[in-house]
Amino acid sequence: MNPLSFRVTLSGILLLAVLAPLYFWADREPRTEENDSTPSTKTAPTPTNPELQDSTQKPPTGLEEKATTAAPEPPRASAIPITLEGIRRLDIGKQQQHHHLMQRWEGRIKPEVKNWRQLGYANGTVLDFPLPGQSPVSIQIGRLERFGPNKGVFVGNIKDHKLSNCLFSYVNDSTSGMIKIPTQRVSWEFYSNKEGGVTFDLIDLNSLAACTSCSVD
Repeated sequence: MNPLSFRVTLSGILLLAVLAPLYFWADREPRTEENDSTPSTKTAPTPTNPELQDSTQKPPTGLEEKATTAAPEPPRASAIPITLEGIRRLDIGKQQQHHHLMQRWEGRIKPEVKNWRQLGYANGTVLDFPLPGQSPVSIQIGRLERFGPNKGVFVGNIKDHKLSNCLFSYVNDSTSGMIKIPTQRVSWEFYSNKEGGVTFDLIDLNSLAACTSCSVD
């Protein structure tokens, strides 16, 4: 072979050896911007609804109010009014025997004590009870003790008066009892009289202790 031809042939082979790898790697270059324009197969994120997002992050206003606002208390039942019919004050004069007697009144309790049970007056019932010549007091019945069909005792106290106690007893048509108010050092005692009404005596508790005609428990 001609040396010149051999050199030309060898040069061609070397050139191909150099260019071939370049062509091979050029075919594997990253995609250009034109290739990137191909639609992606990835799923696009779902648009977020601000209203739905707020509802998942914050509880509804109504629930907040229920959680922070206490349930309203049920309305309390009003006191049942008791009346004193035909009430009048009696002249006691000078009481030498029982000087602890301050006042005496007569009248009728309506409704009568013997009918209180039939009217549903029981534990927890509040009575607006008028005192003769004074403002009414709120008496709350604590319990009813029955001793037969026509005999019983209502026991209670005056609301907002510490150590007070009240007692209303009935035997057939007769009524007796007391309303004791230690903070005022007085006690109202009442009992049935011959006229079919009730007599109310206002007693001075301080003088009662010194009365020699009365036995004090």
